Amino acid sequence: MAILDEISGEINYGTVVTNHSEPVFRSVAPQNSATVTLSSTATSGPSEFVIPPSVFNFSKSRLNFDLSTALTAASYNNINANLLTTISRVVVYDTATNAQLLDISSFEKYASMIASAGTSLTDFLTKSFYSGNIAATIATSQPVEDIVKLGTTAANYVLDGTAVGGTTSADIVAEGGQTQRRQFFIGGSGAATALRVSIPLSAFKFTVLAADKMLYSPSQLCVQIYWNATNNFGFITTANTSVLTGEGVLGATTISNLSLSLCNEGNLKIVSSVIDRVMKEGLSMPIAYPSITRVSNAAATSISTYVPLTRAYGNRILGLVSAIFFNGTYSKANARGRWDLTSYNTFLNNVAILSQSGFTCNLGRAEDYILANKDFFKGSALETAGDYRIAEWVHVDSFKGRVPLHQWDQHEIDGLDVGMATATYSQQFNFSVGVNGVYVTAIIGQKQMTITNQGVMVQ
Repeated sequence: MAILDEISGEINYGTVVTNHSEPVFRSVAPQNSATVTLSSTATSGPSEFVIPPSVFNFSKSRLNFDLSTALTAASYNNINANLLTTISRVVVYDTATNAQLLDISSFEKYASMIASAGTSLTDFLTKSFYSGNIAATIATSQPVEDIVKLGTTAANYVLDGTAVGGTTSADIVAEGGQTQRRQFFIGGSGAATALRVSIPLSAFKFTVLAADKMLYSPSQLCVQIYWNATNNFGFITTANTSVLTGEGVLGATTISNLSLSLCNEGNLKIVSSVIDRVMKEGLSMPIAYPSITRVSNAAATSISTYVPLTRAYGNRILGLVSAIFFNGTYSKANARGRWDLTSYNTFLNNVAILSQSGFTCNLGRAEDYILANKDFFKGSALETAGDYRIAEWVHVDSFKGRVPLHQWDQHEIDGLDVGMATATYSQQFNFSVGVNGVYVTAIIGQKQMTITNQGVMVQ
């Protein structure tokens, strides 16, 4: 093995030629209307953006829109401050080959589980904040992104629900905490509400939209956004101190001024280099490809779930992220919290993944946070046990090692290989009272994306 001299910077006079990226943002309008009227119970859309052949970076691009909700007399509009929950489904496909680079449904559940834990604290601290109530008009609204800082110096905890063990617990919402992150936007009494939204596509964690790579497809790519029913991200109340008082449906809600700010490459050397590589030899890389499974369960104190991990999810499985959502009319909290959850465990082929005895979830031991999941949240916007316990309970099983979620690299070949044999992932949850919930697991698979002069293929 050759031995190389390391030269100190003070005496290293070598010249380095730098060839850096020069982003140029171009506005892409939807193929259909830039205004969408949302339903309270059904998905709307899709809104379609066609990306012509060009060298671009998905992760540095942005989805822009205005969200407006009409007033309801003597009521307060409540909007989930994770604005990714306004989206129900996202699809990306090649119009020439019909290959799907992404297709994820129940996206509001996925975003609720992934957004804060998958965002580095450094990134979160650069995001916008929103102070006070939501503005009544777009003209007076403060700009917001996917997740938002609270913009005040005090935490604001709103506790609702039925008492369990002397603790108000069934539906608990947290605002603030150490990161001062909002869980909800609340409007003024009887006032319309409006938000001006710009979501970086890097917020679509562990998808091709979050790939920080310069890409080129000789055929057109289509990005489809399906908009959520308003009941999945908002509701009205007759009090601004309780999310259970006078619950009701949001007034007429619209998405308007919809556009995509596409980050194109402006450095002609890089443009020609990327195009030349794709057209001559092709470009191939692993990409994350998440899928959602859901299990609804009537009130029970114990439930088991089973998910076969097959090639349908990808060549490899990077990890699985699970949460329990309250099965109610309105989706108030990012996740149910785990107040009634006493213990649980997860298994691969009936063998416990991390602990033979599972994890207790009482406040004294909190093994679900300390033993099972804390390592995955270090340095993220999900910063404390309080935020985790009250509003954003998730469980992570990683096949990439105990690395924080925000550090996962979707382009590394890693994870559980399911190419040769099927594995079965299972969970066992135990509750102190019967829980009527939806059990959601995000299976973060990994597929191979290949771009040639014929277009895109994903396997």
